[in-house]
Amino acid sequence: MILAVALLGLAACHCAGGAAKTGTERPVAANDDPVKYDLVQDKEVSVGKGVKVTLKTGLYAHLADSKNESLLSLEARRGDETKNVTLERVTPGAPNYTDVFGLQMAVDYVDPYHQPLTGAVLVR
Repeated sequence: MILAVALLGLAACHCAGGAAKTGTERPVAANDDPVKYDLVQDKEVSVGKGVKVTLKTGLYAHLADSKNESLLSLEARRGDETKNVTLERVTPGAPNYTDVFGLQMAVDYVDPYHQPLTGAVLVR
């Protein structure tokens, strides 16, 4: 049951997941440790292996039982190919990784309380 939802520009969760490293334009870690990429709405960020992502929208919802849901809508691009991707995470809980052009991506956090919208993805 959703108790409160703020949409587009939407509400925030600063749920840092584990010991992720922060990075920009840095190659994805060879081991399974994720690299954290900070995102700002409508600003393209290179996340490795020729893949660039742009944060489009975000959502944060307070759920029952002290759980929170975060969603990030991204435009992912590699060369001439573009995909629209939605990443979702319920916290507390482990990141939910999704394949995007051969990279595994998950929501770290979304902060729509500030404009422009900000967030971060974990990439491995």
